[in-house]
Amino acid sequence: MSMIRISKVLTLTVVIFIFLFCVNFESHNITADKIEIEIIDKKQDTYIKWAEFNVTEEMLEKALKYDLESNGKIDWINLLAYAVAKNWGNIDDKCLDYIDEAYKIDFNEYNDEDLKYFTYYKKVYSAVLGNYLGMIDGIYGLKVFHPIAKGYSWSHYKDFGNSRSYGYRREHLGNDIFGDVGTPVICIEDGYIEMVGWNNYGGWRLGIRSNDRLRYYYYAHLRKDHPYSQKWQIGDKVNGGDVIGYL
Repeated sequence: MSMIRISKVLTLTVVIFIFLFCVNFESHNITADKIEIEIIDKKQDTYIKWAEFNVTEEMLEKALKYDLESNGKIDWINLLAYAVAKNWGNIDDKCLDYIDEAYKIDFNEYNDEDLKYFTYYKKVYSAVLGNYLGMIDGIYGLKVFHPIAKGYSWSHYKDFGNSRSYGYRREHLGNDIFGDVGTPVICIEDGYIEMVGWNNYGGWRLGIRSNDRLRYYYYAHLRKDHPYSQKWQIGDKVNGGDVIGYL
């Protein structure tokens, strides 16, 4: 199974729609084969309900390179958050220079009072990329997987944000990958089943929540009559790299 390339971080997903939610939970009690969750009263807490993740591939590659070269001592999320905050929320080539600048900062002792919105962007980018780097088989690097199994052909159509009218008028908050019927669909990262079954917009689908509860992956348009690799139930744990269903 191939690990995901950085150029695919923004193009994950027929299957497969990926939604990113900042959802808060009160408890996260893991049993032998199930995970129980209690959602807190949202009125008692504040969280980011919506944010654009429009970091460029070049920014991701540069920040990732610094992180990998430092073996994780320099967090690429800090670099990205600093660069965008320093550039007043603008995404352009200046951010690449600010990433170089951030590389020299010790964020363990960093006081962000002089840089408005650093904490905000760090929270946003942590929600998107939080557990994508770490140790796997004794090697530090990207530890998430491409949603299409290695050796199977696929094509990509950038339809995120396109207009949709089926059922009701809305934007398409997903990104489609096309392949042959029966192509194995891969779990991108460790998590647990939060939704399973049929709906009118995605057909047979699985909803998988990451273990840190910050990312929700919506794998849709799975194969008719044989949608899943096993009898998934809500609460089941699933590992990154597992076959979870079929195109």
